[in-house]
Amino acid sequence: LSYYRDSLKVCVEHHLRINHTLVLCSIASIHWKQGRQAECLDLYAEVLKICRTMNYRRGLSNALTAVGNFLLLLDRPHEALPYFLESTSVFAELGDFTNEAISWRMVATIYQHACCAFDKALEAWRKAHFMLARLGDLSGAAQVLYEMGRLARDHIADPAHAVEYFTTALEHARALGDAHRQGDLLNAIGITHWK
Repeated sequence: LSYYRDSLKVCVEHHLRINHTLVLCSIASIHWKQGRQAECLDLYAEVLKICRTMNYRRGLSNALTAVGNFLLLLDRPHEALPYFLESTSVFAELGDFTNEAISWRMVATIYQHACCAFDKALEAWRKAHFMLARLGDLSGAAQVLYEMGRLARDHIADPAHAVEYFTTALEHARALGDAHRQGDLLNAIGITHWK
């Protein structure tokens, strides 16, 4: 912390704003490890402010994701949601489809499990699937389709779409040669038909 505080003085003195954000994130990480969560989040609030002021989109995306993850670790998903939602827009601007897909998955999970906003969850899963399909990530796409199928079957009462999602995921699993996932998906399709 002493070294980082010395670094911070140099950053402030010489207006090294990107370095300033990096040093603040490093100090925040130490605070988190020390169990000083409130101080960690306060530092990240400062990082977000600096990144927005200078329109530093990469730093903003990283800070938004970090705050969202810290809030999830503190079991505060409702507070984490806006950070992940904003990060999807920033990642889209940056053309970072991999991290945009990750953020949409986080948004979908929060909507589904913390908010019970099943329609919003399904829409977020769709956006994640679109990103993963665009990236050619069959494994990730199959996992997202599985989640969409369970959501459609168990919460939205839409078995036809559930079977469609599971079947598409099954095609991906076959293309990947993933026998275990194929078994899970065939089981999910069978349960859906049974219900």
